[in-house]
Amino acid sequence: MGKIFKGKRIRGGRSPHLHGWGIVIGLAILGGGLTGGITPLPLAAQTMQPDIQLQRRPDDTYDTFLRRAEAAARAGVQRQFDSNPLVTTADIMVYGKNSGVIVPLLRLRVTRRNWINLPDPQQWATYFPMARQFLGFEPEGSGTPESPAPAPPPAPAEPPPAPSAG
Repeated sequence: MGKIFKGKRIRGGRSPHLHGWGIVIGLAILGGGLTGGITPLPLAAQTMQPDIQLQRRPDDTYDTFLRRAEAAARAGVQRQFDSNPLVTTADIMVYGKNSGVIVPLLRLRVTRRNWINLPDPQQWATYFPMARQFLGFEPEGSGTPESPAPAPPPAPAEPPPAPSAG
């Protein structure tokens, strides 16, 4: 008959340890290798995609608002690369907010290598020009406080003299 191991009768006289190894080897074959399910996957490139939202200030022009968006995106990219050495690409969306409207202003997507060589957000950003209108910034020359229309010429102080009949 079989051996008794810790109060259990095992058929064929095999140790329970051998049964355990059979299961491990079987799972390893099905799982694609002995270490496939145990070790982590190889390190892969990572991309970070946080969003940034900027509120329009009353004194903002579109250009100053865009410069603030670029500065926020630049800081976000640098923070991503500094905080995680595995991040190979930073991808940041900057949204503008005004009176309940939220629209994309720019997307800054750059690899670590490109950022090290040229850390300029304007070089790597994609801009969304319709944001200007949706956020209430009127185009140049439209007569808004951002770009005032030229003043009309002053009215003459006296009406011109009537032609003489003579």
